[in-house]
Amino acid sequence: VRSSTPADWPLAAAAKPGAVEWKAMAFNSVVLASTLSGALPLPVTAAAVGLTALPSARRALRALRERRASVDLLDLSAIGISLGTGQPVTAAFITWLLGLGDIILAQTTSRARNAISQLMKLDAQDAFRIEGSRTERVPVSRLCVGDRIVVEAGQSVAADGIVEGGLALVDEKALTGESVPCERRPGDRVLAASVVVEGQ
Repeated sequence: VRSSTPADWPLAAAAKPGAVEWKAMAFNSVVLASTLSGALPLPVTAAAVGLTALPSARRALRALRERRASVDLLDLSAIGISLGTGQPVTAAFITWLLGLGDIILAQTTSRARNAISQLMKLDAQDAFRIEGSRTERVPVSRLCVGDRIVVEAGQSVAADGIVEGGLALVDEKALTGESVPCERRPGDRVLAASVVVEGQ
């Protein structure tokens, strides 16, 4: 993250997840099929397998530029050794498996990104801040450290904090996975995006 810029980060509204990986996988499958059939001469087959290894080569070079070794370097070595010892089928199968791994990774990343986006939507937009003897509705962005807020049953907790008064059952499953609401009383910590099920 430190070595990247926000422009490099994937957008939630990016192109269909995995489209590039699916195209690469289709090409890898064609290359694997051609090596298995022996339809192409060895130099052509080796060049085709070399093309399928480009994603691993790019990742390995990026890692080396950052002065670290990565699993891509090992993958590239295995592909190179297979081609160097006249085993293009083995090399093609390795790149085919790597392509399959890229598809699984892309889909897993997409699901994780969607889950995080849904979690972000759980955040409350407004909070009920206590000002003296009255309560005012304010945007969450206007809350400051030390503000006191009240959360009624059915509302999301707008910010992390410590309970000063009241008693409530709080649903934290979106954050912790715990399916049973937890009782929160004065002195207990509450987390933003948790939901008060009962109490205040």
